[in-house]
Amino acid sequence: MVSRIAPPEAPADPLMANWADSASDAHPHQEIVIVLRGEGWFGLDRTAYACRPGDVFVIDSMQPHSYPFPAGCPDCDHFLIQIVHEAVLFRTYSWRDGRELPAGTANRIADARLANGLFQSCLTRWRDLPATPDPVRRNHLLLAVALMVHEIVDQVQTGRCASEANRSALVDAVRTHIRMTRGNGVTLKSLARLTGYSRHHLLRVFKAETGVTVHRFLDEVRIAAVAELTASGAGFQEIAGNLGFSSTLVFNRWLRGRCPGMARRPAERSAGRSKNDPTPAGR
Repeated sequence: MVSRIAPPEAPADPLMANWADSASDAHPHQEIVIVLRGEGWFGLDRTAYACRPGDVFVIDSMQPHSYPFPAGCPDCDHFLIQIVHEAVLFRTYSWRDGRELPAGTANRIADARLANGLFQSCLTRWRDLPATPDPVRRNHLLLAVALMVHEIVDQVQTGRCASEANRSALVDAVRTHIRMTRGNGVTLKSLARLTGYSRHHLLRVFKAETGVTVHRFLDEVRIAAVAELTASGAGFQEIAGNLGFSSTLVFNRWLRGRCPGMARRPAERSAGRSKNDPTPAGR
């Protein structure tokens, strides 16, 4: 197993270091990747690890990991679990001839609250107890992963798991994800991967289920967050960072196009620092 809470068991491959560093991705939701078939590489925290069937990779929120796989990667099948707050989504994905095959079906959703609670407890507990022996950390986390897989398999076999036809549940997970993150780290690519849909199909399904586009919903969530953070005394730069904007200039341009009354005028931007805003004058 490879995770942040204990030294990795899989060997690092220095020959793939450039790929692991250049192909890094990150997103707010957590993921668990279990190798089902084939050997190859998996990158975590910009380090490439040789992987084989049975290996488990635990990806924490916003933890850099490498995607897509490198050119020449052998054919492989992985089981992917995505944890979006209380929702547990899962599917298998396959890599053939150097590319990921289309999902074919959307992610499915399982009621795995017990296992997810144990999983979150493990991650939090071991961050707070750094002196705990590594085997104890690793075994507890593996137990949580095993319990989650057991709950998923049991619900699939007994027909209690929401099928891929239940698109409303997937859209609800997307909306919850956007609300909880306030759009920070959210992209159309990450949302499509979250649901197992293509980007275009996600746009169509989301609009059909909610009556608004993904981008409109994201804007509404962010505008509400701006009002909330402003009322709490947060500065302009702090709000921009909280919502995931790369700079106050980009944030102000976005705000002016959607809610002009909240945007800064040029004179305000050049007036220097305000009491609650550490942004240097002229930026």
